[in-house]
Amino acid sequence: MIVDWESRDADTFFFQFSSFSLFQRSVAAVLNDEDLAKIFFEQIVYNSGDKSEDDKTGTSSSGSLGGLILQKVAGDPDIYELMLMIMNNLGQALSQQGIVREAILHHLAAAALLETRLQLLSGVDEEIAKDEILEAQDNLLHTRAHIWRASKVNGEWERFADFDVLKHHVDEIQLKNGMDSALLPFDTLGSDVTPQWRKNIAVKHAESLSLFSRNYSPETQKSLHTHRSINNNKPPLLKLGYLCYDFNDHPTAHLAEGLFLYHNTSKNNDIVVSAYNYGKNDNSSYRENIVMLSGGYQAEGGRFFELSHLGHDSGADLIKSDVPDVLIDMQGFTLGGRPELTARMLAPIQVNYLIFPGTSGATFMHYLVGDRFVTPPEHANFYSEKLSLMPESYQINFYKRHVGESENYSWTKEERRRARVDHGLCEDCFVFANFNKQDKIEPAIFNTWCDVIKSVPGSILCEFLQRVRVCACKSRLRMFCTFGLGAHSVPIIYFPSF
Repeated sequence: MIVDWESRDADTFFFQFSSFSLFQRSVAAVLNDEDLAKIFFEQIVYNSGDKSEDDKTGTSSSGSLGGLILQKVAGDPDIYELMLMIMNNLGQALSQQGIVREAILHHLAAAALLETRLQLLSGVDEEIAKDEILEAQDNLLHTRAHIWRASKVNGEWERFADFDVLKHHVDEIQLKNGMDSALLPFDTLGSDVTPQWRKNIAVKHAESLSLFSRNYSPETQKSLHTHRSINNNKPPLLKLGYLCYDFNDHPTAHLAEGLFLYHNTSKNNDIVVSAYNYGKNDNSSYRENIVMLSGGYQAEGGRFFELSHLGHDSGADLIKSDVPDVLIDMQGFTLGGRPELTARMLAPIQVNYLIFPGTSGATFMHYLVGDRFVTPPEHANFYSEKLSLMPESYQINFYKRHVGESENYSWTKEERRRARVDHGLCEDCFVFANFNKQDKIEPAIFNTWCDVIKSVPGSILCEFLQRVRVCACKSRLRMFCTFGLGAHSVPIIYFPSF
């Protein structure tokens, strides 16, 4: 589970300006010894990338000073738990900030500690240490899953084979023992697994939310809606509620802006739309427009409900007070998702839509909006929800903000030429472009892209990366060389605000 670092000179420069000083201070506080912390840092964390192909456990040899420190830490339950928490929590925090290589090293150090802990426990009677061994194995799988995800973001394709090992151990250690899976539903979407296994992981993940749903039954919510309908003197309005983390300058809002616009301008006056937001307010025009199309903030009499400052119980109560007939969860099991809210059955009909086009595995989600490509009807048995298939694409799109009112906008020849020059592209070559995030691209599909590019003479691949990833560029160049394609064939265009 060790990264094969290729440039120690670059790494040395990198670490000089890293946040590892914070890590060292944390380790020193736990060990109560600054010199010991320095040795731990230098020999275990820094050198975790120096292992040979035959020794990729992340641990130092038992005879080395680093190995002895690992054994000392792993042998003290209190210090061991604190160190494990520090390393994995800092790794997660660094990943969230996009500081991926440092994040990987923190998790590698955590893996080394866990493996040493398991080595020590192997010398104890199995019946006595059974629970501790299982707990350490569980923590190790979660740590290795963190490493795998961070490596995907960093473009370290050599680690993609780790997924098969992870999947095997998730089955044999976690699922067989009724434990939560280290691999999340979102991890399975772009992985080579069967639809049934993908559903199994989603169902297991959804089961962990049962604590939040036990006091919220469909019967209770149905009676609430029946009461509202009976007391109206006219046919009740259909109340739709959109739950989302990304009502800001984010691709979700870029798409959903048009959805709210069309709801707002529809001639059907029997529909009322609310937005339930629990993400940040970035004061962007996207955020302001969705607030405006929702009639303003709820606190000012509008239908844009702010949940970002509320916990799960208070947030659920606020949504419940709006009495939606249909609650559309636009986030699902993705970063920022709050399934703890939908688990409370806040509407008679709850819909999984847009960002997470996979099954939730949840009994509290009733429909999934998809299409025949993303959610093939022949795979209906592998979804816990009923499939609601759009005739073409399930994805809403909104272009008017960028191209005006014209529905058939196209560039002139001069506009196209100027745009290519501005972005460093040749004027007459055929350009294949990819707009996905780095972690959504894996070797097998890139292999296919290489085949296509090689079959179209003079073509190039243009990629848009959120951040410049040296490892990602190296992975691509290695594969291009394998296919006999030159480095000039893969310009990487970097848009820091994308």
